[in-house]
Amino acid sequence: MAPAINKSVAIFGVVTMLPAVTIIATDGGTAAVVSEVASEAAPEAEPAAESSPGALQAMERQFARDGAKSLEKTITRLTKNIAEHEGKIAEAVQRGGNTSSMEREVRAWQETIRAAQQVLERKP
Repeated sequence: MAPAINKSVAIFGVVTMLPAVTIIATDGGTAAVVSEVASEAAPEAEPAAESSPGALQAMERQFARDGAKSLEKTITRLTKNIAEHEGKIAEAVQRGGNTSSMEREVRAWQETIRAAQQVLERKP
């Protein structure tokens, strides 16, 4: 059986996992193949991660101080930051550079987004 292959597509700031290769869309709309990632089995969905108490507390304070609209803007802004950093990480990997600090930032932003979503789900 042939190995499953994953493809991450970043087009206009949206990153999607699809089978095949990594494609990053440039400003002109052209696509560049960055890398291929093969795995033995199809990727399993990651379990929903819990937000840290600190991130959750920060988002609750922001909600109390600035309201739901502020949390929605935070989610939008951090989603854009993640998309930009995913492109930078792909470029750094292609050049053989270090990506650990960018990956750490992305994980922190993802955690903040999860915390903001949890607060929005609990608050009317």
